[in-house]
Amino acid sequence: MGSGVSRWPTVKLGDVLDLHLDSVPVNPATTYNISGVYSFGRGLLARSPLSGGETTYKTFNRLHAGDIVISQLKAWEGAIALIPPAFDGWYLSPQFATFRARNAVADPRYIEWFCRRPQLWEQLERGSRGMGARRNSVSPKQFLSTEMPLPPIEVQRRVVEKLNRLAILQDRAKRASLGNTAAIGLLPTRLRSVRFAALAARLQPVPLGSIGEVRLGKMLSGNRTDSEDGIPYLRNANVQWDFLDLTSVYRMQLPKEQVATYSLRPGDVLVCEGGDIGKAAIWSGEIDLCLFQKALHRIRLDQSLVAPRFLLHHIMWCAESGQFADVKTQTTIAHLTGVQLKAHPLLLPSIHEQQKMVHDLDRVTRLVDRARRSATAASEATVALKCSALAGVLGD
Repeated sequence: MGSGVSRWPTVKLGDVLDLHLDSVPVNPATTYNISGVYSFGRGLLARSPLSGGETTYKTFNRLHAGDIVISQLKAWEGAIALIPPAFDGWYLSPQFATFRARNAVADPRYIEWFCRRPQLWEQLERGSRGMGARRNSVSPKQFLSTEMPLPPIEVQRRVVEKLNRLAILQDRAKRASLGNTAAIGLLPTRLRSVRFAALAARLQPVPLGSIGEVRLGKMLSGNRTDSEDGIPYLRNANVQWDFLDLTSVYRMQLPKEQVATYSLRPGDVLVCEGGDIGKAAIWSGEIDLCLFQKALHRIRLDQSLVAPRFLLHHIMWCAESGQFADVKTQTTIAHLTGVQLKAHPLLLPSIHEQQKMVHDLDRVTRLVDRARRSATAASEATVALKCSALAGVLGD
């Protein structure tokens, strides 16, 4: 199909579509089923029924299955659709225009697929009129002047059948991947719950503060700066669940004698003091010299006793099992204070057992990430196949 572009003549939509408006006077005593058209080629939507006495419109446009409908206000955004049987006899405001295909030369389903292309939307936007992007309007005349490659009707139908099959596969893949990904995504949580529940049954917890230094970060007090001579520091927004987001790192001025106190070393565990309490990640030396703000706790461990990733999984288990739910200061906003964190009970098996647990939990997490990527790739592959099939005819 990809080599057939030159074989198909280019026609205007007006050569295969006719404006077909079924304008109905609005009766104040009648209730109307009102439809709408989604943007980005997503079809029709059902709005709440509307009484004729509740609108200022004098007429509605009645829909007929098999016709093409556009929103004149948002056709440039992909608000174009084929009217399905389920919406036959429904109504739209006069701001929507409907068109009927000349079935002897054009399959309306093929025209709908053509109108799902972002290239068409961009073309309509360039020719639309109005004041401001949200007021751009596409007239029926402009829509009908759009050009389209037109293969024979038999080829159109074969293309439609292929695209519809791919659309069904894509929908199944999407629903399956959403369900599978949601279920698979719970595996690390479940494994953590089982492993730490087993530890809790045989180990006496120890205070977290007894196996490492817990320190709250530096209060800014006006010493933040965006100049290059400041020292980078991490804030709450940089710490996510088991990873650091370093796309935006601020800087601060700090006296030299305080730098060592508030600097980070590889293996330090950072825990959010407020907000999403318990959210934690490990610092791995991503920046040569980096500080941390008061919104974060730094836990510096005796790594002969505790593996940083074991503590990270322990903290995530505590958050998942609701152990931080009742952590509050005297204010109404939840905070995890240094005193509370130091006193928090830690289940501490041998370093060898910690490393084994970390190995298993990280392995499952990697498998989950791989499954999510595979699900995304499968969905994207069906989209690519669908686009490829249409592009082979349209010459994109």
